[in-house]
Amino acid sequence: MKFYQWIGFVCLVVSCDIDAEHCEAKLPDSSVYIGNCEDGLFHGQGKLEWRDGSSYKGEFNSGLIEGQGIFTSGVGWTHEGSFKDGSLHGYGIYIDPTGDRYEGEFKHGVYHGVGVFTGRNGDVCKAEYRDGLMHGKGRCSYSDGAKVNAEWKEGLLSGVGQTLMPNGDLYEGQYRDGYWNGLGTFTYVSGDIYVGEFANGMFHGEGEVRYSDGTHLKGKWVKGEYQDSTFSEHCESTAI
Repeated sequence: MKFYQWIGFVCLVVSCDIDAEHCEAKLPDSSVYIGNCEDGLFHGQGKLEWRDGSSYKGEFNSGLIEGQGIFTSGVGWTHEGSFKDGSLHGYGIYIDPTGDRYEGEFKHGVYHGVGVFTGRNGDVCKAEYRDGLMHGKGRCSYSDGAKVNAEWKEGLLSGVGQTLMPNGDLYEGQYRDGYWNGLGTFTYVSGDIYVGEFANGMFHGEGEVRYSDGTHLKGKWVKGEYQDSTFSEHCESTAI
């Protein structure tokens, strides 16, 4: 996210007070800059305040927000860290008004690289990000007790990994489009195990249930239901 694209050539200000190293300037949009200047440009340490209550305090470079600083929006979210061309670039921290927090690498104002997202509800994900979305390997611990150690693609689970359910049940296998899709193993906390195909988080396709008492059930499932009229019980999985 880019907050500003222009930032302060002194020749464009409405009024200014400039000496060799310090200037105070009011820009046409009524924003106010106070800080260091060089060759008529904001340069070095300074503070820029907008009419909507937003502000930036930190380093400027030849009229641009660039270097270490803190941007606080008028609605309460903050960006702190390394800026380039007016947006976070490199290591930084984003906190929104609700309390959600991301700390890690940015590229042109969006999550990009390795970072940790902490939700206001206690969810925590440490993962690789690309263009603002989880993309690559990641580990998430959720407030309900569930845990995921898997791969993501463009913000959705995709690849291979594990999901530990709050009750202790465990899925290990393939993901696609955010769900258990492909081959996998679902181990119940009771010791029963399903090995086979999944679709959209459910047993779907060829598979086998191996019960803890040593018996087996092998065949075909459709949307979590075993397709055999001689078997009176259904084996259902829990969708993620």
